[in-house]
Amino acid sequence: MTKGRVGGRLLSVRFQSLGFLGKEVFQPVADIGVGLHRHGQQALGKQALGRRHVVDAGNDRGLTLNFDFVAAADDFGTRKSRVSGTVEYYLKKSSDLFMPVFIDPTIGTSGSYLTENGANLTTRGMDIRINTNCTIGQCRLETQVLLNCVRSKVTSYSYENANKGVYAGVGYTITPIAGKDPYALISYRWGGLDPATGDPLGYINGQLSNDYQALVQPTSFNDLVIEGTTRPPFFGSFRNSIYYRGFGLSVNIIAKWGYYFRRTGLQYDGLFNNWNLNEEYSQRWQKPGDEKITNVPSLLYPSDANRDKFYLNSEATVEKGDHIRLQDIRFSYDLQKRRHFLKIIQEAQCFLYANNLGILWRANKRGIDPDYQVGLPASRSWSLGIKLIF
Repeated sequence: MTKGRVGGRLLSVRFQSLGFLGKEVFQPVADIGVGLHRHGQQALGKQALGRRHVVDAGNDRGLTLNFDFVAAADDFGTRKSRVSGTVEYYLKKSSDLFMPVFIDPTIGTSGSYLTENGANLTTRGMDIRINTNCTIGQCRLETQVLLNCVRSKVTSYSYENANKGVYAGVGYTITPIAGKDPYALISYRWGGLDPATGDPLGYINGQLSNDYQALVQPTSFNDLVIEGTTRPPFFGSFRNSIYYRGFGLSVNIIAKWGYYFRRTGLQYDGLFNNWNLNEEYSQRWQKPGDEKITNVPSLLYPSDANRDKFYLNSEATVEKGDHIRLQDIRFSYDLQKRRHFLKIIQEAQCFLYANNLGILWRANKRGIDPDYQVGLPASRSWSLGIKLIF
């Protein structure tokens, strides 16, 4: 740790940690066994040698390096601590992370893969906390502001699938693409609806197409769109509290921005086979000209699973997740000592607390709560209580 003074205040820099993450694998490379060879559902009656599983024994441990730059709370403040806070910057580099690598099927392990060291990840972030305290007569005002920014990037990844369509999805699992966020939301490039049929259109090598078998299996990232991350890189909260003659009122507002999510959409295959209906059914293309007011494909029977897959994982179903939420409100009253029921009680406080009160603003125009995209959102909660200190 090193220390110095900036503007008369103490500033500290510390090297936080250096360590190893991951685990060693000690299993044998191959397990050879004798089994009954089958073709389809009928046994051929012949025994064959085959590999049941393959495990790499040469994995090394992953290395993680952290570096933190910290300005402590008591080093960031004004006279009488009316304004104080902290600023923290951190850098985390992880190397030799475990990754799956598919095995050559000619060695008898079709569909199997090895887990090897082959990925690197870098994360940078900053946390800023600011507190204010102001007293005017018998009224005391307190404000707490928290700002957080974090960015992650896959710096290297040894394996890349030839079928780039496997990367298109909801973005809630790690998508390891070198140079991109590990939770990137990747979509098929959207070309709108066919004016004559209402079929969804995409791009193959830069050309409009409705060949859905090829559209869901692109061989180039040029036919995909990387929207951004599904994890909010920016977070903020603002809590304002006022106290007057034993009464207290605290309001907390939070915000998340800079991220995206994929909404659910109409899937005809699920509708016909499982009666899974979506509200987009009423918004579907039905006649020429509808392509100007909707992106929902026309009804097709029998359904085409690849057609549904292309639409559901295209740019047309991506929404911005930015929103501001009224998180909670707390109202309290401190009972004076002479009003306590028992003399052994040192302090007593009655309070009313309300949580998850709703969204004040959202970027998407569909009324979707980005924190609860599937299922019912968390309900509001109310609690009434008393706090006693003996």
